[in-house]
Order: sequence, then C-alpha cells, then structure tokens
Amino acid sequence: VGTESTRCPIGAKLTLTYDDGESKTLCRYVDSGGTFGANPFPVWFGLANADRVQRLDIVWPSGQRQTLEQPPMDTTICVVEPRRPSS
Repeated sequence: VGTESTRCPIGAKLTLTYDDGESKTLCRYVDSGGTFGANPFPVWFGLANADRVQRLDIVWPSGQRQTLEQPPMDTTICVVEPRRPSS
C-alpha cells in the first residue's frame, strides 16, 4: 500500500532473497493485472522447498527503499510504504 507513492503502487519492484540450501533471489513488479479495474494485488512468490526467507527489498515508485528482514513464509502480508519524516 503506497503512502508517498499512489495507493496502488504500480511499478513497485519487490526482490525476495531466500535460502533453499543456497541463497537465491526472485524479482516481481506490482502491475495492473492487464485489464480495466483489475486489482494489482497480491504479488506472489513461489518458494518450493525454501528453508527460510532472508529479506524482502522493495523499491517504491516514489524512489523510497524498504527492507523487511526475515518476513514470514506461507502467509500473506500487507506492506505499507513508510512515510518520510516531515521537515
């Protein structure tokens, strides 16, 4: 969910690093689903026999970067873009 970016952050890049005996990465982008009114969520990562997730790196359309260390496996999580501190 975007806060600095649009609420539906189309174009956000998600890179998941996981371990299944060796470190591997998967990359996904938030997209519109291809049809009018399509819901761009959720973004799925198929991890097969992964032992654990090391981290999820997100580059939001606003350019802001976010990292979640060891996010849970086998579940759906909702990630909210952090708000930048006001000056």
